[in-house]
Amino acid sequence: VERWRFDLGAAPQAGPVVGADGFIAVPLAADDDTSVVALVRPDKRLAGTYAVDGRIVGGLTAAADRAFYGTTTTGRVFRLNAFSLSLNCMSGGSIIVAGCISYSTPASTAYTTPPLLYAGSMFAGRSDGTVVQMNATTFALQTSFTAPSAITSGPTAGPGGQILVGTANGTLFSLSLGLTVHWQVNLGASVRSIPAASADAIATALLSHRSGT
Repeated sequence: VERWRFDLGAAPQAGPVVGADGFIAVPLAADDDTSVVALVRPDKRLAGTYAVDGRIVGGLTAAADRAFYGTTTTGRVFRLNAFSLSLNCMSGGSIIVAGCISYSTPASTAYTTPPLLYAGSMFAGRSDGTVVQMNATTFALQTSFTAPSAITSGPTAGPGGQILVGTANGTLFSLSLGLTVHWQVNLGASVRSIPAASADAIATALLSHRSGT
């Protein structure tokens, strides 16, 4: 049974994320260089819309402190501080609110995965094969790992404190919280879905290559 619907005014780039207090954040496409995050209240009223520099990669991630995190094609990690009273970030309308998003220093290459918030840090992968671990508040780099090809899947938290990422050349890596390699396995095709882990198994989807006839 449908409870309610809301016209976002543009096509979503990814699925909605429900954060603290039931607020719903949805990334929307604006143009090739920018994105917009729409924040909808649980009672289906628009809380605000927020411009993001660059295309948002994948979806958003909700933090326990009521912030929303994302990564962009411009090599940045961003944090939407919509609940900051000092910034007056709840516009209550369709006006795009400025100053409510903080960014990391741009990396030299694009991010290719959404962020993972885990164990007090933020993890994300880039097109040059780098997986970064950052302080989620200051965006200070804590450590990094470099794979031989672009990170195309993950990062996701696995059993026993693992960080799982997949690459364009088909390698699935299990990394420690300090981003050292626990193990790796070549799956034979590009890893495209976020790895899903249980206590005794890890599953992911691969890109199948078929030649024409």
